[in-house]
Amino acid sequence: MSLTAIILAGGKSTRMGKDKAFIQWKGKSFIQHSIDAVIQLTDTILLSGDEQRLSRFRFEVVEDLEEGKGPVNGLASCFEKVKTEYALVLSCDVPQIAMQDLKYLMSEHSDNVDVTCYKYKGKSMPLIGVYNASAFPTFKNAIENGERKLFSVLGKLKVKSIEYKGVDGLMNINSPEDFKELV
Repeated sequence: MSLTAIILAGGKSTRMGKDKAFIQWKGKSFIQHSIDAVIQLTDTILLSGDEQRLSRFRFEVVEDLEEGKGPVNGLASCFEKVKTEYALVLSCDVPQIAMQDLKYLMSEHSDNVDVTCYKYKGKSMPLIGVYNASAFPTFKNAIENGERKLFSVLGKLKVKSIEYKGVDGLMNINSPEDFKELV
């Protein structure tokens, strides 16, 4: 599978009150957990966020086309840089994800869908997914048309959701309360 990994780390972290990418859990920052999960799957890793915060990781940093406009903008910005057939998308606020989880997700992806993502406890998690290059123009069009809602953009694509079966659970850590559940 010709693959580029995209790690989304550009959010404002307003509910958390501090930069989620650099929160420590099990001796590593959230973003380092994400990097560790993808590094053995591909040599091509893009970090979505601002250069000043993320340059220390020595991967290409892709800044948003329009700052502060959410994950649709972050994805559209990164998709413009992707030269592979597929993009493995992972937000930095899901530190429990492991390489094996991503390998399984990739094995479940097929070319007859645009996106394959995890679902956990009935909730779709499109920021942990495999995206075909065929989906990239839909994100560019969304930005050009002012669409910023991820699920609206995904509604224009064929999406396959598979149940997450990992042992540690899978939750977005968006607030101090979420982090307490994780610890």
